[in-house]
Amino acid sequence: MRRKKKEQLLSLMQEYGEAHTELERLYQKGDLEACCELLTTCQETAVAIGEQIEEEGSGTQTVHRIEEYCEDLYESHHAVAVQDLGRVLHSFSKLRTQWKEVEKTFQEEIQVILEIVFLPYKASMWDSMESIYLAAKADPSCHAVVLPIPYYDRNSAHELTTKHNETNLFPPDLSCKSCEEYHLQDVQPDIIYIHNPFDGGNAVTSIDPRFYSNALKKNCSKLVYVPYYVSAGGIHSFQLNFFAYPFVDYVVAQSYNLLPYFSSLIKREQFIVTGSPKFDQMLAVCNAPAKMPEAWKERASDKKLFFYNTSIEEAILYKEGFLNKLEYVFHQFKDREDLCLIWRPHPLLEATFSSMLPELGRKYLAIQERFIQDGYGIYDDTESPEQAMALSDAYLGGWTSALATMFGITGKPLFLLDQNIHCLPDQEDYLGTLLSGRVDELDGNYLVTEGSQLFGRGKDGIFHFCCRLSEDSEKAYGRVFEEEDRLYIAPLHSFQILVRDGEGGCRSIPLKPCEVTLSAFADSIRVGDFLFLIPQTYPYLVRMDFRTEELHYVEVPESFFGVDEDGNPNTRGYCLFRNFLLFSS
Repeated sequence: MRRKKKEQLLSLMQEYGEAHTELERLYQKGDLEACCELLTTCQETAVAIGEQIEEEGSGTQTVHRIEEYCEDLYESHHAVAVQDLGRVLHSFSKLRTQWKEVEKTFQEEIQVILEIVFLPYKASMWDSMESIYLAAKADPSCHAVVLPIPYYDRNSAHELTTKHNETNLFPPDLSCKSCEEYHLQDVQPDIIYIHNPFDGGNAVTSIDPRFYSNALKKNCSKLVYVPYYVSAGGIHSFQLNFFAYPFVDYVVAQSYNLLPYFSSLIKREQFIVTGSPKFDQMLAVCNAPAKMPEAWKERASDKKLFFYNTSIEEAILYKEGFLNKLEYVFHQFKDREDLCLIWRPHPLLEATFSSMLPELGRKYLAIQERFIQDGYGIYDDTESPEQAMALSDAYLGGWTSALATMFGITGKPLFLLDQNIHCLPDQEDYLGTLLSGRVDELDGNYLVTEGSQLFGRGKDGIFHFCCRLSEDSEKAYGRVFEEEDRLYIAPLHSFQILVRDGEGGCRSIPLKPCEVTLSAFADSIRVGDFLFLIPQTYPYLVRMDFRTEELHYVEVPESFFGVDEDGNPNTRGYCLFRNFLLFSS
């Protein structure tokens, strides 16, 4: 029985206590006609309750108890009619006892069945929900429904254009229902799972507006967002504030370490930290026998397979450079006897060029067509990437993509591409990838590298690894300041100053939280007994007193530093002059 129906019936049952009290009052008052009418009402209502219970299945003990109660009602009615005081008092007492048994049996016997609806929109993204669905399907207390919803492309004017419905592309064993036949407003599910949190805020596509989160929230008890992405460390700022956040009840999170990156709109008690269904799917595929599509076998035969992943983010950030990288990679793999490239572009990459980069759309389509027609490798347009990743021997592509993180759990090697490099590197060029930032960070005795790793200079003048400061895959911290036997490590895109003592212990000094993540701070500088954190996207200039660790905040107007050509905050020059910290704006 659905939860809401059980709650309604239970509420109705609990009204019988008042009805029994009213029966006694009416009889003592001598209003026998009203007393008989109330007994009849109790009878009719009890029969109606029994009929609703039998809709869930016959032969229940609860209905048997209700039938016994109805027999007692008949006996009470007859006792009232003949005005047999002794029989009336006994029968009224029996009614109370019998109905309490009805309630008790109903509570114990009738199990709640949760109606759980999954609303994917692209078949290739089903992996972000699948393991949750399988768990719900296997649970006898749940009824799981997969309801693929339509989505639209957008043009450069942000208008909805081509409509897509991928219901037929989902695995047949899901028995997907049609959103035109399954009406959420009538069913009122207990839980709805979504993995598209953008509502109308996506520049490339839009799900059908009927399924925006504000509308869904009106038609369910709980709305749960399952992120499609997975992360090896930090989360980018564009993943911070989604249109759905004010309406979701819960968010499924991959790790406790990622919670600080989410919007403050999501309270800690709203997170369900259970890992990612995408990891579950990846491991399940890897543990199963690999199945290579027939069309791939000839080209992949006896070769090492490289899974080449290209993302939307890379296309938007690097534009022409992204296309140049495509051509460079394809050229390196063309006609190789020992290697084969499996290229999997993001499912929305072509639509992204059409709506956001129309001036480069033709060039991208030409490169795509040449790759397929000239046989540079295997073009993977299957519904999900897991099978191709399981078959591949190595990963090639950007490091910010969720697929890079997913591939990483297979234990196979990852080759991460720099979209700014379009030629073979010199022998020692790789050394520059360990450090990013200012060269003068090397002047001190400590430095932080990519991956938030702390290195200390030894007596031999060589930097040696000390520890990893966080699980963030990026450089979450910048400069390191020595004060007596302590190290103060200034943040870049973290909201805390780390303090490491001489024995290796570590604690943190938390900063005011705010709605930014990546590049919260541009740099840090020491002025006497004070540490200044230079903001980039963080709304405050922060000063910490080394003597007391007291923090002081100076609000920085949003327009103070200006923005770069892409509209991102841009901290310009700053210096210490005659005890003044000067900024150019």
